[in-house]
Amino acid sequence: MLSLVLGHRAFVAFFTEVKRVGTATKPANETTLREVVYAATPLLREPLMLLRNMARDLIDSRHLAYRLLIRSLRSQYRQSLLGYFWVVIAPIAATGGVLFLSKQNVLQTVETTVPYGLYVFSGILLWQIFTDSYQRPIQWLWTFRSVMGRVNFPREALILGALCEVLIQAGIRVVMLCFVLVWFGSEIGATFLIAPLAILALIGFGLIVGLVLAPMSLLYGDVERGMNLAMVFWFLMTPVVYNPPTGWPASLLNQVNPVSPLIVTARELVFGMPLTQLIPFLVVSTFVMATLLVSWLLFRLALPHLVERVSG
Repeated sequence: MLSLVLGHRAFVAFFTEVKRVGTATKPANETTLREVVYAATPLLREPLMLLRNMARDLIDSRHLAYRLLIRSLRSQYRQSLLGYFWVVIAPIAATGGVLFLSKQNVLQTVETTVPYGLYVFSGILLWQIFTDSYQRPIQWLWTFRSVMGRVNFPREALILGALCEVLIQAGIRVVMLCFVLVWFGSEIGATFLIAPLAILALIGFGLIVGLVLAPMSLLYGDVERGMNLAMVFWFLMTPVVYNPPTGWPASLLNQVNPVSPLIVTARELVFGMPLTQLIPFLVVSTFVMATLLVSWLLFRLALPHLVERVSG
């Protein structure tokens, strides 16, 4: 009996020593892979675990999102002489076209508290920030659709990478707007520092539209083509190059358009003008904060089934 006890103690001591040596000789740069268990249980049956996994995957995907972002930026301007100047060339050309048509009396010039050229240029910049926000998730998903069918990686890397690309291009446009304001001698007030909050709300709304449409765009190419057509009418209904209408029924279109208070408030903060649509802006911003998580959840739930159909 004594020998059995001594033998058991010797075995435990030996196992402890082997474990200690193995831990000490483990390379410092070696990472432990997280174990993933796949089950047939619906994800919505355990919502807390689902939200915890979404947050963990978002954090774990930051390095991959960075690499994909660098790849995307390099591929866009690899064979371009002007490079990132294309981000600001488009609004400058569009502003020049609007001003030319207004001088030819083709378009009626509206009265604004700032020079009409600055008014149009800032509105077109904000509109392009919105269009980039909804287009980038769709484009990223379409670009990496073949990779998703072969490699298992956190899909949140696509969302995070697309969002970072939108923020970079939006930052370039805001810096360009600052230079234009200084060039025209316009005063930059304290409200200009609050304008990025309205721009973030505009980006958030565009991201919601993109996350909802991105999974469907994998199955049907008509989604992206239809949105490009719809954006033409959406642009005309949004006060980008004109003041918000006050007469009915044009005022009704402005009230039901969620982009209108975001662009109008952001522009008014840029130029230090009185806020005319503060309440609608707060309502839409609250909607954006509440719906962003829902759109992310729908994106995560729908994507595995759509990827299986596309890759199959």
